[in-house]
Amino acid sequence: MFRDRTTGHNAESATEAEENIIREEGAFAEGGHDDSSLQNSGESISKRSSKKRKVDVDQMAEVMYNASKMIATEFANSTKMMAAEFASSTKLLIAAETDRLEKKEKIMEELSKISNIDVIQKFKVAKKIADIKNLMVLFFGASYGEKKQLVDAILAGEI
Repeated sequence: MFRDRTTGHNAESATEAEENIIREEGAFAEGGHDDSSLQNSGESISKRSSKKRKVDVDQMAEVMYNASKMIATEFANSTKMMAAEFASSTKLLIAAETDRLEKKEKIMEELSKISNIDVIQKFKVAKKIADIKNLMVLFFGASYGEKKQLVDAILAGEI
């Protein structure tokens, strides 16, 4: 009943070898073999193989679908987080720029409080202070006496 699996008169094809192995494994697992099941095994094995391939393909498709859904969800969440961070950063930049513009407008007003400088000197100092960000921070953080010394140093070309 069993053929030589290599070559010769009783050699079997690869399909027959696979069917025999599956049949033998099934018989071994059941504790013996049933001749009636061996007769129909060729037909049932090919049906089982195609069903198994169908199940494997369906499972693979489901796994890929679920993975793509997870990636899409994570992408959407990341996009929302990035948009929120961008909005927050933009608000901070706008607030900083608004503060800088307000201070630029107040430079002339603050310089008017300092005596002994004429209008042209005020414009020169105001331009220098407005152009240099850190200088504006120093100017508005200084006391009246310190502002006077800062203005004198700017006019003297020391800053």
